[in-house]
Amino acid sequence: MKTFKLQAWHFGLMLIILSIVTNIMGTWAVNSIPGNVEDSRFVELNDKTFDEAIHTGSGFVLFYKENSELCDKMEYNLNRLPVDDREKINYYKVNIAEFAALEAEYRISGVPSILIFKEGKERERILGVIPESNLKIIYNRVTK
Repeated sequence: MKTFKLQAWHFGLMLIILSIVTNIMGTWAVNSIPGNVEDSRFVELNDKTFDEAIHTGSGFVLFYKENSELCDKMEYNLNRLPVDDREKINYYKVNIAEFAALEAEYRISGVPSILIFKEGKERERILGVIPESNLKIIYNRVTK
C-alpha cells in the first residue's frame, strides 16, 4: 500500500485555495450590506464646526469620501447601532476631500475611518468596514 506524503506544492495549493475562499466570503459579506443610507443620524461637519462638536459629550466621527461604497456601508452599520438614552452619543461625518486639513491633523490613513471622541479626547480609532456585531461591542465599551 502506498502512503500519501504532503509535499511543498500541496501547502502552496492550500494557501491559494484559502486565499480565494477568504476573498469570496469577504466580498459576499461586504456586498450583503445595503450601500445607500436613507435615514442617517450623521451630522455633516466642517473645519469650523469640528472642534465644538467633538468637545460636546461622546461622538463617533466618520471620515469618508463621497461616492465610496465602503464608506456608505460603514455609515449604514453605524446607523444600526442602538440609541442609548442614558448617554447621548453623537454621530458626525467629515468629507476628507473637502477638508484635507482635518485629514492631516488627525492622521487619517484611509477611509472609512472612525474616530471616537469623549469630551474632546480621542478614545478609539477604527479603520475600514467593521461588522455590526463588532461595532456593538465597541459601542458598549465606549458608553460604559
